[in-house]
Amino acid sequence: MAFPETGLDVEYVRTLGHGTTSRTALVRSRPHPAAECVAKTAEASPDSVPGILKELTFLQSLSHPRLLRYVSSSISKEANEVVFLLQYLPNSTG
Repeated sequence: MAFPETGLDVEYVRTLGHGTTSRTALVRSRPHPAAECVAKTAEASPDSVPGILKELTFLQSLSHPRLLRYVSSSISKEANEVVFLLQYLPNSTG
């Protein structure tokens, strides 16, 4: 799983899961090596971008101790992908 085209400065650690249209990986922030995040990569057609931006704006506004913290996101129009980073909670069961 590569992230250079997104502009996100992260290092791939390992794959956590994948589906038909998305992948999830554990990544480490290069500026803050102790900060581990979940990177969710999903297909993003040009028609879906406005809805994705609305969802990402909503995620940024959330703040609750029982919710994963939004970290960052990027949309790659060239790769038709959206990548967003969320707080990683080891040993969580969902």
